[in-house]
Amino acid sequence: MKSARRYTSADGLSLHYAEWAPSASRQAPDILCLPGLTRHSADFDWVAQRLSAYGHRVIAPDLRGRGQSEYARDVSTYAPPFYLDDLRALTIAARLERFVVIGTSFGGLLAMALATMLPAQVAGLVVNDIGPDIAQDGAKRILDYISVDRPQPDWSTRPQHCASSCPTCWRTTPKVGTSSCVTPIAKATTASCTTIGM
Repeated sequence: MKSARRYTSADGLSLHYAEWAPSASRQAPDILCLPGLTRHSADFDWVAQRLSAYGHRVIAPDLRGRGQSEYARDVSTYAPPFYLDDLRALTIAARLERFVVIGTSFGGLLAMALATMLPAQVAGLVVNDIGPDIAQDGAKRILDYISVDRPQPDWSTRPQHCASSCPTCWRTTPKVGTSSCVTPIAKATTASCTTIGM
């Protein structure tokens, strides 16, 4: 079962995270899922449902300024030290004592840093779309992508926006109209789909 929760950052922002309670007998470690730079907690809906069925409690935050988390007025706080402070506060708020981290893209970078900061708490690490080294052409692609403003509608109309942004993606997936845009993007075959998310 998924629940919406909130915690407060060191600089006073109200930050959102989703929590999926284990639906099986609880014997598995907690899992912290970290989204990519322009993404949010709902990207993990599908995997979190499955992991919770195997007894894992799954936590997925919306990083500051994303999803349902508050935006910081000071743009200088959109930097790794602040994200890591937010994640440290999350581990306390969510009572994460020993856990596995799954990180996608920028979330993978944060996961590697978190494992370095909290070695006694991080039991394992899974990263995708990132590694310990970033090639120069990969960094350029990321910077090019984030340099274009892609305003999104409010949170409640997000599924409809995703469907209208890339109708082909939404026709090729059995999960049309669900709360997460990640499944259609992963199944996308058209170039236009890359404008929805990274």
